[in-house]
Amino acid sequence: MRPNPFLPTALAAVLSLVCPLPLTAATDRNLVVQATAPGSAAVKRLALVVGNGAYADAPLQNPPNDARAMARALEGAGFEVLLHTDADQRTLMTALREFGQRLRGGGTGLFYYAGHGMQIRGRNYLIPVGADIQREDEVAYQSLDVQAVLDKMDSAANGTNLVILDACRNNPFARSFRSSTQGLAPVDAPVGTLVAFATCPGAVASDGATDNGLYTRHLLQALAEPGRKVEEVFKQVRTQVRRDSGGQQIPWESTSLEGEFYFHPPVAMASPPPPLPPPPAQPAPDPLAALDAALWATVRDAQEVAVVQAYLTRFPQGRHAAEAMARLAVLQALPSQTAASAATDPAPEVTAPTQVSTPAPAALPVPGPAHDAATASLLAAGGGRHGTDANDALARLAALAAAEGARPSGHLAGTASPAIASAPAPSPATPVASPAAQRNVHGFQVGDWYNFRTVDRLTGITTGRQLWRIEGFAEDGDIIVNGGGLRLTSLGLPIAASDPARGTWLEWKPPLQMIDTSMHVGYKRDVNGVREQRDSQGRSSRSVFKGALKVVGRENVEVPAGNFEAFRIEVRAQGDTERDDGARYTLWWDIKLWWAPAFGMWVAMDVDERVDGRLEQRTRRELWTFERLRDTATAEARR
Repeated sequence: MRPNPFLPTALAAVLSLVCPLPLTAATDRNLVVQATAPGSAAVKRLALVVGNGAYADAPLQNPPNDARAMARALEGAGFEVLLHTDADQRTLMTALREFGQRLRGGGTGLFYYAGHGMQIRGRNYLIPVGADIQREDEVAYQSLDVQAVLDKMDSAANGTNLVILDACRNNPFARSFRSSTQGLAPVDAPVGTLVAFATCPGAVASDGATDNGLYTRHLLQALAEPGRKVEEVFKQVRTQVRRDSGGQQIPWESTSLEGEFYFHPPVAMASPPPPLPPPPAQPAPDPLAALDAALWATVRDAQEVAVVQAYLTRFPQGRHAAEAMARLAVLQALPSQTAASAATDPAPEVTAPTQVSTPAPAALPVPGPAHDAATASLLAAGGGRHGTDANDALARLAALAAAEGARPSGHLAGTASPAIASAPAPSPATPVASPAAQRNVHGFQVGDWYNFRTVDRLTGITTGRQLWRIEGFAEDGDIIVNGGGLRLTSLGLPIAASDPARGTWLEWKPPLQMIDTSMHVGYKRDVNGVREQRDSQGRSSRSVFKGALKVVGRENVEVPAGNFEAFRIEVRAQGDTERDDGARYTLWWDIKLWWAPAFGMWVAMDVDERVDGRLEQRTRRELWTFERLRDTATAEARR
């Protein structure tokens, strides 16, 4: 690892590279290489390539070599290349301006940088040769902000942009700065852009022991292979770099590309098949059949007898009656009818799960006109506070049944995300507060229910629904939900869950404290927590999280359940994880949480999860419907 005076800027975009071709006048500091690849005029490709190594205090050997090799590779891939080596700040700014202007003509833009970079207060800066930086506050005025490059590309509106940053060497000046974080900060790629980093956020990269840096050397090799999509190129680079560095350097990308991009397209692209004939017109759907299908989709994976019985009492001769009977027989044969519904999203705070004994749920009464009317109204197109989907219909059906004396237990979610469950050797059951304690200090009340949905923010697809029904309060203040399979903090955040059917469990000891009633705009503090869990494959893991929380504002947030005035809370945390099979990895969480104080509950949570720098998932959990006894009582009092 070669010391480098500046931490890498988070500017790495997907690069288009190919086999090296001869580059004339390679020693020129500012060189334009015209694309000569056959057919390159079909789609315009323009690249700005920079390699800085002649720093006075901490010179680097490889960046100029990397830049020249990258220019040759990009030329072979049909790019027109603007090459600069050992560029000062004026040269960088002039080159960036020219690059942005020429991108406005359309096509694909690519920016590559090798050299020193650093992050200051979450922003990434590329360091010019000749920069005289004595203090941290001078960095922004004597360097190139990576965001300026992204802004130029974005304003060009050219469709596809790739940014690659091999700038993650050590920063020898970090100890004299207040913000001494290593490496580059993560960057969210604008639409149509891929940003690639030589290593994951906060880490440093090798300058290489050969004529090229470790990252660029493997990038040149991967780009030269025809028929590889850009995402496949960077996956191969990540594998090779991780192997050669012994796991010390793991490249990372942030992408929002649309469509497919090849540096070198496949040798022969098959012509697309002829379009299929339009499907025949379908008869108008039967509303009752639609309700039958919707309710069955909601209960088919339920773990509770009462939930499956709800379907059979409504549709005893339904299309799925045989499946429901089979499912009912399986559930009735189980020793316990308690199941959990918990999310795989990062759960803030956790304590040991409470085991709550509840009586076997009574069968739901045969639905009468009131049930049909309620169910039909929830499925009809009119919206309203309680939404319009089948899960809401079943929830309302259960609520009406409860009002008539039947008390279904457990979750009524449809396609729930994989559940996480209570510890393998549960601690002795914590007694629930006396029946007189029907409400806690924050207004949560026995009988309230909250229905959440989980959305994959990368695809926009709803991946799960979870209904939380409050059934009691533990002596330590935790809220008991769904028969004890799920526990919440006194402010409503999930902290422990179990699913005996799957053998999974999760608990936090201690929890991440993401909400407290003293919050205000500008509020900041550190957060720490330890999460232990077991997955459906029987593997147990322990993650130790450290991070920071801040309240960035108060704003109106709209979710399916309505519009709420909420604090926007942002949490960034890193969790060092060790699994019982010896695997070790690091989790990175970026969480945005909206908590509505007047409502007394959080209403939305966005989570970005990365594993060793690789983006694994982007999810959103939001309040879909709810029913609270205090709201009903208030409405009745007003009438």
